[in-house]
Formats: sequence, C-alpha cells, structure tokens
Amino acid sequence: MRKLSLSFLLLICCFTTIHAQKNIYRTIYDPIFNVEYNYNGHTQLKAGLEHLLSENNFHYLGIGALWTQYQDKGYVIPYAHYQYIPKDKLYFAKLTASTKHLQPTVGLSLLNIFDIGVGYAIPFDQNNSTPVIKGVTLSINLRITNNQKAYQSFKVM
Repeated sequence: MRKLSLSFLLLICCFTTIHAQKNIYRTIYDPIFNVEYNYNGHTQLKAGLEHLLSENNFHYLGIGALWTQYQDKGYVIPYAHYQYIPKDKLYFAKLTASTKHLQPTVGLSLLNIFDIGVGYAIPFDQNNSTPVIKGVTLSINLRITNNQKAYQSFKVM
C-alpha cells in the first residue's frame, strides 16, 4: 500500500506544473504516452508517461515500466527518464535510470514523434538472480499525444 501511495504521489508531481509568477497550479490534461523497444543482447519493452517541461526547447520528464526476460523469467522494472531535444534539430540526448541501471542515450528524432538512439547501460546490481542490464543498447521510441506542443512543427523550405 505504501508503494502504491508513493507511486501515485510521484505521478501527480510529474504531471503538475507550478507557475510561480501566476501562483497557480496547472495540470497537463493531454498526457504523452511513450512506448519504446530496446535491445542490448536481450529484448526490453518500455511503456510510460511523459510530461513536457519546456516548449522552447523540448524537455521531457517521464516515468514508466520496463519489461524484460532474464533466465526464462519475465521482470517488470520501474524507470524514470529525462530527454532533451533542441528546437528545430534532429538529435536528442536522454538519461534513463531504473532500480537496475543508468543509461545515457543519444540519437535522432523525427519531429519528436519517433526516436532512434544508441546508448550504454551501466548496471547497479549484477546479481545473477535478477536482470542485469548492461552494455551498448539500441532503442526505438514512439511518442503519442493530443498535445501538439509536444511535437516539432514540420517546415518546408
């Protein structure tokens, strides 16, 4: 019950923006859904929610769950990430942290909808009975939302 309460509190904090100048709280009603596939010797599937922190340059903060199979057993691992995509650029930088690993990632982003990246996972725990996530990681990410401010606009020159 305590974990559920902490998870709910974290979810509320991640999706509430504080505007100090106006002294009001504003909740983003259009959540950003994030689905990702990673491969680093074994398959990892991620699903979660993101929050757009800044519209000038795209700063995303997200939480979710990572599913992986290790020694013929499936595991679900919570994670959080921060991603930066400069406005009008095709590249991104991302930092993901879970209870098992830390992973910096860089790559290409197509209008902030579709990302392809390469990173390196650094494990915290190398216990043989739980998943060890380490090494070079290839990733494909899809971002889905009704919030049009989360995407870059397409400009034809």
